[in-house]
This record gives sequence, structure tokens and C-alpha cells, in this order.
Amino acid sequence: MGRLGVPTNALVQLGFSERMDALTVNSATFQVYPPATGIPIAGSYAVSADGLSATFTPSALLAASTVYYVNVSGVSDVVGQVASTFISFTTGAGAQTVPLTVVAVSPPNASTGVPLNAYVAVELSAPVSPVTVGNSAITVSANGSNVAGAITLSSDRQTVTFTPTSALAASTSYTVTLGSIADAAGNLVGPFTSSFTTGASAVPDTTGPTAVAVTPANGSTLTDNSTPVVITFSEVINPATATNILVRDQSNNYYNIAGTWSVSGAQATFTPASPYPANSLIQVWTQDLVRDLAGNTDTAYVVTTFTTANVRDATAPTVISVTPSNGATGVGLNAQPVVTFSKSLNPATVTNNDLALFANGSRIGYVNGISADTGR
Repeated sequence: MGRLGVPTNALVQLGFSERMDALTVNSATFQVYPPATGIPIAGSYAVSADGLSATFTPSALLAASTVYYVNVSGVSDVVGQVASTFISFTTGAGAQTVPLTVVAVSPPNASTGVPLNAYVAVELSAPVSPVTVGNSAITVSANGSNVAGAITLSSDRQTVTFTPTSALAASTSYTVTLGSIADAAGNLVGPFTSSFTTGASAVPDTTGPTAVAVTPANGSTLTDNSTPVVITFSEVINPATATNILVRDQSNNYYNIAGTWSVSGAQATFTPASPYPANSLIQVWTQDLVRDLAGNTDTAYVVTTFTTANVRDATAPTVISVTPSNGATGVGLNAQPVVTFSKSLNPATVTNNDLALFANGSRIGYVNGISADTGR
């Protein structure tokens, strides 16, 4: 089904391996349309000065929660060789209006003693357009010279990584500069720089982090079901990888508990979005996906399992948003309704008997899934 949650003010962009003939990029060769109608939407086309990318800007906002097809056939390079592709994406609840910002950087700003085999990772607040992630997306420099390396973009399109071609120099200060990266709506990230200093040792770091302290302690019972989880690792971690740690209700099919992670050096803290379920066994699982500054994965795995207090959360979840919104018109024929709640839900209670969609008095469709944080 392609990308999900695409903003309704998204630009549709294509990146090419060589210079394309701008005259071949038009409404006949580059079409965007909802499969429910098959009718291409109106918009304008632009080709970059180097001919390596093309952008389609819709004339109006895309319909919310709607599948769109992108069909490219007939676009050619300067000698007439044709490129073609066919992809799909599904829009989210609305437009991307929040500015694109940097959420985390590794190595953290002002870090010292960074291993010489470190890589640089920048996590952004929203998925970015791969077309805008070029060779200058991240620049790492020292003493006026840029470091050679390769740029990659994560599968969720929110983390850009720079991997140096060779080891960094010892006891050297490096500056990280972010280039002109844009989100799916074309919003550019603001200017961003950070710095770090490598350590004196030329020996590469090949050992992954381990958990040296955890609260709540393994086997403990809480008195407060809003108690944060705090994990202290044996070394500084890449803050962007803390979200790989899952806090799960082992008593109820291991469903994920919603919350947020924050990182300071070697310490990661999870704050639950709402109190843990009462009298439940909670497991904290790193998945061995927490990385240090050199990219070595952790070996902590399940770092703690604790029991919550037998004090029930008396606040019922409430609906905080519905997409398409109440009274909306012009909704795509293949739109997928999404209901967002104020807190995590018990997945066992989200069934076709609990949530239903009706059209003219007749029930249609079914519950298609629940989000990873069990809040949608």
C-alpha cells in the first residue's frame, strides 16, 4: 500500500539516476490519481536545474485518509531512454503545518571521547522527502576540511545517517551541519549544527552497550503506576535508537504501552502517557536495537520486568480526533477512518463488535488494525 500518513499538502517528487529531459515531464507522463476514480488530479510540474528530480504540486489539498496512485510512464532522459514507475501512498488526517525540526543527533552535541569509528545520525520530527536527501544532507568537517562518507535514510524516512569512509582523527573537534532537507510538504528544516570531539584512543569501539542499572528493579512491585522507566547503559547511546525499546504489558498479549523516551548520555527514560494497567506484569525489552555512538547494538534484551500496583486507573479513554472529521465532505471513496484516543487501549476490546462504520444504516468495513502504541 506504500507510504501511510502522508500529509494532505504533500508534494509528489521523483528522483532520477541521471539528467532527464524536462520537456517529457508533464500531465501525460506523470500522473497522480485516486484509484476510486482513476481521474488524475490537477497540479503543476517542475524539474530541478540539474534534471535529477521532478516535483508535482497538486492544485488543491489531497483528500484525507485516501489512497493515491502515482504512475510515471514516458519520462525520458536527454537521449530518449524512458523511465517508468508505479507506486501508491495513503494520506493522513490533514496537512503538515508544523515546522520540520531536529529531534536528536548522535553523537550528542558537545560530546567528548567519541570513538574514531563513530557515525553521525540526525533524527527529524517528520518523514522527509528522499529526493532532498543528497550527498550534502549532512556535512561533517574538521579544520576546514569535509570528511568523506556516505549518506543513508532510514526506512521511516526520519533519520539521516552519515557514515565516514574511514576512521576519524583522534583528539579532533568535528562540526556537523545539516543541509537543505525538506519534509513531504516541502518544508525545509531550519539551520542546524552540532559538534563533538573524538577520543585519544585509536582502537575502534566494537562492544555494544549493556544495561548497568534499571528502575523499576526487576521483580519489583510499583506503588505508583505512573513511575518512569530509567535505564542506565554502560556507555553513551545514540538517542535516536531509544525508541526501539518496547515497554509491554506481558499480562495482556504483550501490547505496547504508549509513552515517550528521553535520553541524556548513557541514560534513557520512558514516561508513560497514562498510568500502567493495574496489577499487570510490565516487560521492558530493548530488542537489542539500542546502539552506541559507533553503531554497536546493545546486548541487554529484557532489562526488567515489574508488577504494577493494584490501583486501577479510573479515567476512561476519550476520543480526541476522528479522521475524516465529523461533517467532512469530498472524502475519497477509499478513505480509511481513524479514531485517536487519549490513552492506550486494551487491544482485546478493539473488535468489530466495539467499533463499526455505517453507510445509510448498513454496516460496512471492519477494524483494520491498531497502532503500535494502542492509541489509534
